[in-house]
Amino acid sequence: MLRFHLLLLFSLAIGTACNYKIQKGSVVDTISVSEQLKQTVSYNQVKGVVFQTKCISCHGNSGGVNLESYQSAVRYLDAIKKTVFMSRSMPKAPFAGLDRGQSEVLLAWIEAGGPERPIGGGDTIPEPLPVPVEPTYPSIKAHILDMKCISCHRPGGQAASVPLVTKEDLTESPLELVVPGDPESSGVMIVLEPGARKFMPPAESGISPLTEDEKNAIRVWIQNGAP
Repeated sequence: MLRFHLLLLFSLAIGTACNYKIQKGSVVDTISVSEQLKQTVSYNQVKGVVFQTKCISCHGNSGGVNLESYQSAVRYLDAIKKTVFMSRSMPKAPFAGLDRGQSEVLLAWIEAGGPERPIGGGDTIPEPLPVPVEPTYPSIKAHILDMKCISCHRPGGQAASVPLVTKEDLTESPLELVVPGDPESSGVMIVLEPGARKFMPPAESGISPLTEDEKNAIRVWIQNGAP
């Protein structure tokens, strides 16, 4: 009887592991990509629907796997397919994965060979405009903190000792991360400048440095009293 129970447990464990592997490796098989979408998809569409909202905060101007331009992104078709659809290691936690619509557009682009323009002809979708960042905490949190900081500066993250999850984490920090009305004395601004002793985001993180517009939004918010 004991031997039977052990065999049963072993079989269940193997079955569970196999089911997990099948589920993990079958994402592509569960997504329906039409031939029409393959004929009409383009890099600009993928950039606007997927890369700009899910990827470029890390895979932007920091080097490495850069998805900001067609010439760079098209080199990584196989890597994108493997990490997004097979291993599901991208986007990295704590960021949410792609929804079904985003997955279909990205997979169609990959299966079409990564075209810059629609292979079926027709109009090309214009280059998506950069997402504007307003000098308000909600906008800064959504477009900067959540995209470029929270993966490390959160409970359980590599920089959990300096949390950036709430506004109070910034305005009430003993490190004077934000000094309302004085951006030049605010630690969060100091670490964003080239040459800073602890430049953020650190180069080894692979996350793109903040743009001048992003830094200016934080600067103006602090100058206005960090409301």
